Amino acid sequence: MTHLYAAGSNAKGQLGTGDDEDKSVFTPCLFIDAVSGGSPRSIACGSNHSLVLMEPPPHQQPETFNPVLLCAGDSSKGQLTFKNPNLGFQKLVSIAEKKSVVHVAACWETTYIVYRSDRKGKSDTCYAMGSNDFGALGGTPNPSSQFTDVSFAAALQSSAIIPISHKHSFRINDIVTGLHHIICHLHVTDGQGPARSVLVGWGASRHGQLSLQEYNPSQFSTSDAASSSSIAAPLPRNPNAQLRKSNGTHSFMQTPIHILTVPSDEQVLSIALGQQHSVVLFQHKDGTSRLLYGGSNRKGQLNFSLDIPINLLRSIHCTWNGTYLVEALPEGGFQIWATGSGEKGQLGRSHSTQPATSTRAVADDGGSSCQPVQFPFSTASKTLHSLSCGSEHVVAVLSDSESPSNVTSQREAWGWGWNEHGNLGLVHTEDVPLPTKIWPTPDPLSSVTNGNGHPARPVEETDRSVLLMARLRDAWAGNGTTWLALDSAGD
Repeated sequence: MTHLYAAGSNAKGQLGTGDDEDKSVFTPCLFIDAVSGGSPRSIACGSNHSLVLMEPPPHQQPETFNPVLLCAGDSSKGQLTFKNPNLGFQKLVSIAEKKSVVHVAACWETTYIVYRSDRKGKSDTCYAMGSNDFGALGGTPNPSSQFTDVSFAAALQSSAIIPISHKHSFRINDIVTGLHHIICHLHVTDGQGPARSVLVGWGASRHGQLSLQEYNPSQFSTSDAASSSSIAAPLPRNPNAQLRKSNGTHSFMQTPIHILTVPSDEQVLSIALGQQHSVVLFQHKDGTSRLLYGGSNRKGQLNFSLDIPINLLRSIHCTWNGTYLVEALPEGGFQIWATGSGEKGQLGRSHSTQPATSTRAVADDGGSSCQPVQFPFSTASKTLHSLSCGSEHVVAVLSDSESPSNVTSQREAWGWGWNEHGNLGLVHTEDVPLPTKIWPTPDPLSSVTNGNGHPARPVEETDRSVLLMARLRDAWAGNGTTWLALDSAGD
């Protein structure tokens, strides 16, 4: 059985722990609606609301398990399907019969749900609900419904890859959100030619976050980029897009626009969005890679280093004002490059002369360089299972490289960055500038400290078996929140 634990900001009950008090220790989530088996596949977080998409248990065939979408927290803007704040997780009301939820995402006060039909040739459907600030709903709100059906028709037609006269269908491979902008990766086919991949987006665009240019190390100047509040070159605007204007600049795009068509010999490896910037990683069939980016560089979040081995990058991730690039080391292991704001320690490195094992070092405020995150050990001997960026903190799940990839007993969660709400689960609320192990914890019933000079937390006896024997499956970071999926011993 998989248990969900959470820590951090909880003003509207978004942790689903049964109350609205912040948690500086990992606390079990309360499920008002019972879920038969399954474990969290993904977790999406808005400002004060959370959604958990459950996947089938290992012994059950995916086609016999109907994915369950659970939610908790604030719904004052209609971002969830109930009126009052919910202090525990309950099922979100389904709005698409005979369709399964395949993706869930969230902006600040907006929720996105992607449904897929089991009928061949039917397109996926994306519904948005909640606030329409910066055009977040992706269309005109329906006064008779809480849900907005996001239409991609105009964006696909403007891409010119599918003739208007041709019928087509598409799958939404991914939906990625920033604070107020959204990018979707679509896989489009007309049943006649080869399928094509397209990136479309909507929402906030004033800083060029919906326009992308390629990172070229030979033409990139860190000093030039650091002195600019925008990326090195002006970005093209889509003349066909419906734009709203604010102070004479393009403020946001109300409906999805075509950003780019992925070349047929490339694939999208990773998409990440921050508060006002976007980064996309592509891989060519010959194994080479390229990086596209756009948006604000005010905090140095687009100051990529000339030393970054682009062809070894495997994924990218963003905090609000930072970018994190995961490199697969040639001899095994990994390295995480980080650039952008480090005001809360979220870059995971220090200017201090103290050794990297100290979490009391002074944080590097970043803004000018892209450098590796400083783990207190060599990452060449580790496997990185996942990396998740919250608003201003980061959580990594890793294990020793010799551990089988499907064995979770050796996995650990390491976190760093902003911790004002106790979102790293370390008992205290001080920011953490260097990677620190946040799971597994010491014996929660012992009187020893957690290694940072703070007393270990008291825990009810009923939680002892879970906390001491559980195995880490995965971890996620949200807006001032952190989530752990823990498997019971013996599962």
